[in-house]
Amino acid sequence: MAFAAVNAKAVPVPITGVVADARNGFRLASMVVRAYEVPAGVVAAEGTTGPNGAYVLAVEAAGQYRVLAFDPDGNYATQFDGNADSFETTPIRTVTSALTVNFALVTAGRLAGFVSSTAGSVAGVTVAAYNLSGTRRAFTTVAATGEFSIVVPPGDYKLVAYDEQRVLATAFYPGARSFAAATPVHVNASSVVPDLSLILTRAASLIGTARDMTTGLPLAGITLAAFTPEGDRVTDAKSDANGTFTLSVPAGGYRLVASDEAGVYAPAFYERSSSFETSTIITVSAGGQRRDLALALPRGGTLSGHVSAGPDITVSAYNADGTLHTSVTTDASGDYRLVVAPGDYKVAASDPSGIFATQFYAGSADFASARTVAASAGATLPAVDFTLVRAGRLSGLVTTEPGALPAASITVAVYSDATAEVVARTTTGGDGRFALSLPPGRYRVIAYDEQLRYATAFAGAAASFDAIEPLDLAADATASLDFSLRRGVKVSGTIVDTHAIPISGVDIFAIAPDGQRVASGRSVDGAFSLVVVPGPYRFAATDTRGRYSENYFPGVASIEDAVALSIFDGQSPRLTFTLTGPSRRRAVRH
Repeated sequence: MAFAAVNAKAVPVPITGVVADARNGFRLASMVVRAYEVPAGVVAAEGTTGPNGAYVLAVEAAGQYRVLAFDPDGNYATQFDGNADSFETTPIRTVTSALTVNFALVTAGRLAGFVSSTAGSVAGVTVAAYNLSGTRRAFTTVAATGEFSIVVPPGDYKLVAYDEQRVLATAFYPGARSFAAATPVHVNASSVVPDLSLILTRAASLIGTARDMTTGLPLAGITLAAFTPEGDRVTDAKSDANGTFTLSVPAGGYRLVASDEAGVYAPAFYERSSSFETSTIITVSAGGQRRDLALALPRGGTLSGHVSAGPDITVSAYNADGTLHTSVTTDASGDYRLVVAPGDYKVAASDPSGIFATQFYAGSADFASARTVAASAGATLPAVDFTLVRAGRLSGLVTTEPGALPAASITVAVYSDATAEVVARTTTGGDGRFALSLPPGRYRVIAYDEQLRYATAFAGAAASFDAIEPLDLAADATASLDFSLRRGVKVSGTIVDTHAIPISGVDIFAIAPDGQRVASGRSVDGAFSLVVVPGPYRFAATDTRGRYSENYFPGVASIEDAVALSIFDGQSPRLTFTLTGPSRRRAVRH
C-alpha cells in the first residue's frame, strides 16, 4: 500500500505490541507498523518488528492516531487496528500513556491486471479494491505500462480505476460506471487473480452552480452528486465559495442531486423537480461538457421523531404523487431528523433487514391511507414517531410459459384484502425470485410485467383479482407464492372527453366472458395500454375520481350493450373511449 512520508515529531509516549501470523500465532519479523496522525493523515511514527515480532513506536502525548501493520513483501495483507475493514474506519486512538496494539496478519492474495485508455497515458492512475460495503481496502498507483497489483486479504472486492487529474473518467471492473453496477472479484489466500482489465475513456464534465432558491445567492459546501438514471451513485463533489461545482463522469446520462450536510437546505434535483425519479436526465458525451447546470436549494423544514425498532431503520418522505423526496437512517437510539423542502409529505419507516414491517405515519400499512404531514421552512415538526411490528415474509418464483423459464424484472404487488390498496411492491431478480417483508395481515398478490409482454398473473392461478384466495400472513411467519406468466397481447388506446381533450387517471379494464376483470391499465395524457392473453373481452373505462360516467366499448353505458372483441396473437388492437358526465362508481386497479 502507498502511504504518506514520515513526519518527525516529539516522541514522549510509546505504542508497543507484537505482529503475528493469524493462522498459527508465530511472531513475524520485518513487518512495518505505522501510526497516522488524525486528522492530517500523515505518518507520525513508524517501526519494524524484530525477530520476536515486537515493535515500538513513539508518538506525541495526547495525540490522536490510527495504527496499522503491513508486510512490505506483500505475503501478508495489511491489518488495520481493531481489525477494521479500511483505513477510514480504523478506530482513532487518543494516546495519553503507553498503549499496546497487537496485530494478527492473514496470508494475502493479489488482484492484478492492466489499465488502458482510449485517451492517452494511464501513468499515475489509481486502482483501488473496495470492500462490498463500500469502504476502500487497498490501493496502488498504475505503472507507466498500465500494470497493477494490489495485496488484499482473501475475500470479495470491487475494483475501480480513477484519475486524480480528472482527465480520464472513473471506471469500475469490468466496465461499469458505478460501484453498485460493478462485478465483485473473489481472491483466495496465496493466489493471484490475473488479467483484470480496466479501460478508461476521456472524462466528460458536468459544470454548474448551487444557489439559494429564494435569494439566488451562491452556496458553498453543497454536495453535488451524479447518479445513473437508475439511481446508482457515480461521483460527487462540493461546491466552492462561488457555488460552482464540476463533476467528471464517463459519457452517458445522469441525474443530479444537491444536498446540504449542515441540514439548512433541503435536497434539490435538476430543473426543480420534487423527486429523483422525475428529475431531468442530463446526457453528456466523452470529453464533452454540460455547463450552466443550476440547482436551486430551498431552505428546509425538519421532520423528526423516534422509531421503536432502533438504529439503521430508513425513514422516507414521499411526495403526494408517491415519488420519493428524500430519506435518512435512524441513529443508535432510533431517532432521526429528515430535512425536506416545504410542502406536504407522507412518511414511512422501513427496515432494510426485513425483520420489521414497513409502516406509514401514523400507523398505516399503505401509502393511500397514510396521514399527510406538512413541513415549513426553518421549522421542526417533532414526534413523527413509528412503532414497528415484526414482519411476515413472502417469497416466491416467477416463471414464463412455455418452459418455466425464470422471469426477471417482473413486478410483484401485494394488496390489502380489506382496502384493496397496494401495501408493497418489488421486482424479481435475474433468477426470477422475489422476497417481501409485510405487516401481519390478509393479502391478495399479483405479478405483472411493466413492459407489457406478459399478462398479469394472480396468486393461486386465479382468473382475476377478485377471485384470488387471500393469504393470511402472521408476524415472523414465512409464506411462498409462485407465478407463471403467459405471453400476452398489448391493447392500447386513448381516453378523451367530448371536446377531444385527453383525460388522465382513468382506469381501463378487460372483462372476460364470465364477468371477471382480468387486466387493467390507467390513462396518462389520454393514452393507456394493458395486456391480455388471447380470447374474447369487453372493455370498460372507469374514472375512480368520479369526474366521468363509466363507459364500455364502443361507447355504451352498460356491459350488456358492450361489444366483445376477440383478441388474437399478433394483433395490436387500439380502442378509443369518449367520456361524459359524472360517475359515482369506484373500482380496484391492479
